[in-house]
Parts: sequence; structure tokens; C-alpha cells
Amino acid sequence: MMLADGDGILLQRLYALRFATSGQLARSTGRSSQVIRRRLRKLAEAGFTLPLARSPTEQAAYALAEGGFEWIAHQRSVSVQDLPFSRKISQGKTQSFFWRHELLVGDIVIAFEQALNDHPRLGLPRVIREWELADRRARAHHRRFVLSERFDVQGRPHVHRPDACLLLEPKDAGPGIHVAAFVEADRATQPMPRIRKKMDAFFHYWQRERFRSLGASGMRVLFVLGRVTTDTRIRSMQAELGQLCKSLEARGLAEEAETFAGLFRFTRSTSLARDIIRDPVWVWGLEQEPRPFLRPETPQLVLPFTSQANPTPPLPEKLAA
Repeated sequence: MMLADGDGILLQRLYALRFATSGQLARSTGRSSQVIRRRLRKLAEAGFTLPLARSPTEQAAYALAEGGFEWIAHQRSVSVQDLPFSRKISQGKTQSFFWRHELLVGDIVIAFEQALNDHPRLGLPRVIREWELADRRARAHHRRFVLSERFDVQGRPHVHRPDACLLLEPKDAGPGIHVAAFVEADRATQPMPRIRKKMDAFFHYWQRERFRSLGASGMRVLFVLGRVTTDTRIRSMQAELGQLCKSLEARGLAEEAETFAGLFRFTRSTSLARDIIRDPVWVWGLEQEPRPFLRPETPQLVLPFTSQANPTPPLPEKLAA
């Protein structure tokens, strides 16, 4: 089969998103859902894409089939086995909680891609998803996946496993300077003690400057909440963050606590329909009123959270594995 104009873009988007609905692909490419569904059916007949079983009332969804992975590998001049993702797509997964969760992560990624397209101050050169492999032969999760880390602190394990990382590039900070914006897609299914554990893990990750393993000089933590219509859950998360900061202050880490709280941004998934960068949809840290993603009066996003003793990141060890 000869690919038609635009088919390659669809295959690239499915590779980046793992699986996606026709609506997501329409938003991501600017093409109509009807055209996309027609092309995806043709690609499925040729073995490039895989239709995923959905209910009759839900949008059509697709993933890459083996032919699609082979096309991606050819475009990148590597073998299929060297692609950093598992090629296994479970039909059963589309009927699970994780399906909805993955779709929300995809919506977040697409919203940032669209908002940062030709943005004068900020670029998005790379997105790392939770399932990107660092070492497919490793058995331990924190060694197998790029975004997975494990810290043992006073005999207690802390697991850092965000849903995605947006490697942002502040254009006024100089070449090679990136900020790792970690995405947490929350569908209001996890209790607050679980959220607190995530925040604890983010603190140990940040304190050890592990974001440098991704080639970043600083970091942010972005919580995007789905299935909520008010800011009540955001306030509950802020309360957990506040308690964590108080515990840090009690240990003599008041300055670190203030800086750490400033890393966090909270918003509802309904904000993804707006300009996620320019519109005031983010609640910062422990504040109450929403702001835009960037502070207008601060020219460089990265500087407040960069170690001045080591401003240049070392070789990204996880990405180089």
C-alpha cells in the first residue's frame, strides 16, 4: 500500500500517543474526524494500524499495528526491536480504568503541543511518556523505564513514576536549557494519602536533582484533574502539599519547602480546551487565584529552580541508556 498524504503524520501521532481516539487525532493534526477515521480504516486493512474495541457510543480509537511500527522504525533508520516502546497493545486495556487515564494524558500532551506551537518564549522539543523504555532487559521497574525512579529514605521506599514529562525549552534561557514538567493526570480515583506519597517522591527526586538525568536544569509538577467540576480536590491536594512543606520546615528546610511548593501547578481538565499556556487556568503552589503558566515579569522559567553550582546538565544518563 502506498501511503497517502497525511498518513505518515497519523502514524507518527499514534506512535507518540500509543493509542488515540479519532477526536484526539483531529485536534492534533487539524484534519476532520471523518477523514481521519476513513484513512485509519484503510491503514488498518493494510496492517499499519489496529482498531481498538470500543462501545458503539464512543469514538473510534486506534493504535499502531506491526506494519505501523515497521514504518516508524524505517523512518528512524533503526530496527523495530530498537524502538523504545513495547509493541504490545492489549484490547482488554481499552475496557479498563487505564484507558481513560491514558486518554487524559494524551489530551494534556496535545493541549501543550498546540499552545506551544510557535510560542515566542517556550518550546516543547520532547515528550517522554510513562511507558518509554530505558532498558528493555531490566527487570526492576525503576531501571526499565525512563521516568521511573526509586529512593530508599530511612528504610522507606519512595517511588517516582509520573505519567509523562514535557521537556520545555525556555527560548530566552540559552540553547540546551530545559525544564522537566512532570504530568500527573488525576481522575479523582486516588485517595489523598496516595497523592501525598507522590508529592514525597517528587521532593526526593527534586532534592537529588534527578531531573538532570533527563537533560533538564529544573522541574515543575503539573496536576491535571479530570472528572471534577469544582476546585475542591485541588484545595485538598494543596492541603497535602502544605502539610509536607510544614514537615520540611520542622526539619530546618524552610527555604527548600518554599521553593518546592512553587514547583507545583494545578488545573482541571476542562482547562485543556483553552490556551493552556497563556490563559489564567493554573493554581500555583499554595496560592488561591489561578494564573497563566508563565509569570509575565520573569523572563526565564528555569532560573529559580536551577542549581547555580552546576548550571549545565550532565549527559542524560536515562536517555542515553
